[in-house]
Amino acid sequence: MSISKTLLLTGLGLIASALAMIQPPPWISVPILVAGCVITFWGLAPKRFRQVVLALPSGERAWTWLSQIHGHVLTTDREQAEIDNLSEQLAWAISDLLNKPPEAETDDEVDAWEREFRAWMARVDQMLENSEVFTKTDFIHFHKLGFVEEFRMREHSRYNWLLMMLKMKIDRLREIVRSSQARL
Repeated sequence: MSISKTLLLTGLGLIASALAMIQPPPWISVPILVAGCVITFWGLAPKRFRQVVLALPSGERAWTWLSQIHGHVLTTDREQAEIDNLSEQLAWAISDLLNKPPEAETDDEVDAWEREFRAWMARVDQMLENSEVFTKTDFIHFHKLGFVEEFRMREHSRYNWLLMMLKMKIDRLREIVRSSQARL
């Protein structure tokens, strides 16, 4: 049995709102309470809910309308999942690129680290190309850094430059995650 957490929480929120009102007129509280119960039932038993709706007079029309509403709710869930995936890439970069021991010291070690870094950037670029969730500005903001100031952290100068680029990418990715969350 699958449970839709989004529908369940929405329904329970409506029920709580209706019950929390202080002496509301019945023409306000009763429809909110009924809608909350219906949405909660839908969230708890989606297949059974569909069967019940389709058995009603004009059930096909009602199900079409409810499916459109549900599609909008699920779109938000899918968008959130994409943002969560981007956050996981951010966490991966911090743990597996930035804090990865041992530090790259030889040209071969730096080359291997750079290959991982570039593969990570390609994964993030691919995610940011999803125009349903992210904007073109998000992609450009992450992809085009401009001037990367070198800061001496390690002995290898190219590794320092790559680390600074990674730092900028991490900072920008954090901004993109925040702004994408705000757009939901």
